[in-house]
Amino acid sequence: MAKLLGQIHGFFSWWFRELGGLVPRGLRAALRGRRGEAIFSLSDDTLRLSRRRDGKERLLGEIDLTRHGGASVLRIAKQKFGRNVFSQCVKVLRLARDKSLRQSIDLPLATEENLREVLAFEMDRRTPFKATDVYYDQQVKSRNKKTGRISVDLAVAPRRIVDDAVARALQWGLTLDRVEAAGDEDRDPGRLNLMPMRPRKGGRTARALQLALATTLVGLTAAALLIPLFDSRRTAERLQQDLAAARTSAQSVETLRAELDAFVKNTDQIVGRRIDTPLTIQVIDELSRILPDTSWVFQLRLARDEVQLHGYSETAADLLELFESSDLLTDAGFKSPVTRDARVDKERFHLSATVRSATGL
Repeated sequence: MAKLLGQIHGFFSWWFRELGGLVPRGLRAALRGRRGEAIFSLSDDTLRLSRRRDGKERLLGEIDLTRHGGASVLRIAKQKFGRNVFSQCVKVLRLARDKSLRQSIDLPLATEENLREVLAFEMDRRTPFKATDVYYDQQVKSRNKKTGRISVDLAVAPRRIVDDAVARALQWGLTLDRVEAAGDEDRDPGRLNLMPMRPRKGGRTARALQLALATTLVGLTAAALLIPLFDSRRTAERLQQDLAAARTSAQSVETLRAELDAFVKNTDQIVGRRIDTPLTIQVIDELSRILPDTSWVFQLRLARDEVQLHGYSETAADLLELFESSDLLTDAGFKSPVTRDARVDKERFHLSATVRSATGL
């Protein structure tokens, strides 16, 4: 959560600084308050108090910290410079020159999008410090699109020094709005802020910003919790519709499968019967083979597995033996008594036999 708040604050700080850079200096001072800024320049033994308004800074006086400390500092300042001297002012703590570092850095233009992360990566190479050991702030001074470079103003101060200075200010009863490095008064004041995240609670603007950030965070959290629920509900409804459609399709498939199984079964039976039944041409060929030349048939009937013959033969009884020797025909017998036809001088017969199945051959 603290990391998220830090990222959000960093974004808004950068945004407001960029907007502030477009505002004329006089209007910028007016927006900060009618009384401008109260500057507390801190050294080891002395606290210098200045007023900055419309970009101009005026020294009010000094307080000897070896004689006054704790809550008495703010009381002494009000006694010396007036009770309302710091009211409605932006309260700024300025670090001594030997406690902070200011640099101008030349970087590729492409680094501007993630400038703070780039500076954190470059910190130990550009300064004597690691990024985790310092508070730092940056501002793009100029851009050169022809060369693809930017000039960056960087302010750096060790965390230990800044934290100690802010803690001393809190002991005085002073709630700070900003911490700046020495040298800001010679440049564009108010652009760089080394204030750590936690103690920035004093100004009305800061409180409004924190409230806005908290409200935004609550809204984002609620959205993060509710949006998945709505998405899950929509997904469940869509899945139910898909399931109903799938069930209908499955029932249709089952019906088609049953019809297909019945069709395949009937086809198998037909094919099986056809396979088991010899072809008519095979039966005729077999009859032609086993019937002697002295016999002929004038009527042939083939029904399923039975063949019936009407014909004439020299000796009809000999035909039974010939039929029994056949691999295709069996169970030969006369369907009616054999008679002698005087017209052709042959025995007339009506004979039947069973056709063996093809699988049994």
